[in-house]
Amino acid sequence: QERDPSGLVRVLLEQIRRYAAADRGVLFWRDDALWHPRAGFGGDGIWVEGEVSPGGDGQLPLSIYHYLTQSLRPLLLRDVQLHPRFGHDPEVRANGIRSIAGLPIHHRGQARGLLYLENRRAHTALDPQQLDTLGLVCLQFAIAYENAHANQRLEQLVARRTEELRAENLERRRAEQEAADANRAKSMFLAHMSHEIRTPMNA
Repeated sequence: QERDPSGLVRVLLEQIRRYAAADRGVLFWRDDALWHPRAGFGGDGIWVEGEVSPGGDGQLPLSIYHYLTQSLRPLLLRDVQLHPRFGHDPEVRANGIRSIAGLPIHHRGQARGLLYLENRRAHTALDPQQLDTLGLVCLQFAIAYENAHANQRLEQLVARRTEELRAENLERRRAEQEAADANRAKSMFLAHMSHEIRTPMNA
């Protein structure tokens, strides 16, 4: 079972890419109130945040982005260029986008992610029932993804605390060694002084 967040994202996008037959997709995740593109896919493969993107990016038509992030409702546009609201978006026109699917990803009652899919060669084959199925897949992903992040943060916390304890132990041993050296030096000094004092008296 995949525990690495990046690995989970790759597994999800590979499944979605095949299931939805999309040309391009972007996965957004929300940190606090901000949405960040975490991963995506295009003609050249899958990309993940922090890696070099193989011909893809986290951009999508602005009107679509605003709708998805503000309404947090699914969106299925079979012929987006004919849509009265979204069909005039410059990105839609410039990139020849023919169909779009957008899906909020909820976890524990909150919208944590957004999945955006587009097709530039044909109208989408997804229907509302398939979009619901995709939503269930994304729900399972959200649970695993959040758990993987929690485990990763816990492992980082344990590693950091372990390093802090190691440094504290080294410092304590160093201080103990210095104290022992000081006591030894003091004992040698006192013994020497006692000898020096007793020698004239004995003489």
